[in-house]
Amino acid sequence: LFRLVDMPSEELGASAARKFDIEAWMPGRKLYGEVTSASNCTDYQARRLGIKYRDLKGVEKFAHTCNATAIATTRALIAVLETYQNVSYFAHCFSKRKGLIGLPHEIRKRMPENRSRTIKLRSVADINVDV
Repeated sequence: LFRLVDMPSEELGASAARKFDIEAWMPGRKLYGEVTSASNCTDYQARRLGIKYRDLKGVEKFAHTCNATAIATTRALIAVLETYQNVSYFAHCFSKRKGLIGLPHEIRKRMPENRSRTIKLRSVADINVDV
């Protein structure tokens, strides 16, 4: 599950006039997390960098710029893997990959057939962090 978020003005950085985030549902966290964003920076960055152009009438103007992230790879993978996992996958069927039936083919084909050791997963609440 993904959603498009038109970010409120108080969430924008100094350069952005408008920003959109694409967020993915992360079942393990029970929340959406940003996986990419795109901002319209109007002429803010161009003024600082001195980037200009001439319009059809020959008038010199500052260019408008956009800023975007391609993809936050780890967060996107978390969303995909958590969405398609099920208990049997982690319980006993890793080598047969029975627990990731709906996982996209391009990801499935890159997963190892056998693991040298079992990965023990814990919830975030189970991890103690000393501050």
